[in-house]
Amino acid sequence: MRSGSWSAMGARVFRPAPGGIILLSFCLFVFSLPFQDITLGENLTISRLTGYLLMLATITRPRICLSRPPGALWWFTLYLLSYGLLTIPLEEKYQALAIGRIFSFAQLLVLFWISHNLLYHEQVLDGFLGALVASTATLAALQLTGIGTTED
Repeated sequence: MRSGSWSAMGARVFRPAPGGIILLSFCLFVFSLPFQDITLGENLTISRLTGYLLMLATITRPRICLSRPPGALWWFTLYLLSYGLLTIPLEEKYQALAIGRIFSFAQLLVLFWISHNLLYHEQVLDGFLGALVASTATLAALQLTGIGTTED
């Protein structure tokens, strides 16, 4: 099935649909966002793992996932470059922390780019909304039952 959107001229513009693996990995990533505090290791969270899965899945359809970078991407890239330049005069221990942050921000930048392009497809948008509703409902149900909450 092909999905499309309306152009400024009123004509329907069709784009090839992303594959099922991309749709599934994107929905898993969106579902994992409210559970980002659950860690699987020292620096590995569920949402980070599903984000890596999504980035890996984009290899199957790079023309869909990595086409048309949005304008905000360039501003965010400029911010990352300036942040990186500002870390040069820092002490070594702070440089390592800053480099780790730059790496995390770069991952977010790629996820933003992929998400921006995927949300142009109707089936991905429907999956996104469904995953978001399911994850927030799951989180609310867990909190209502007392699972995952901490008491002081």
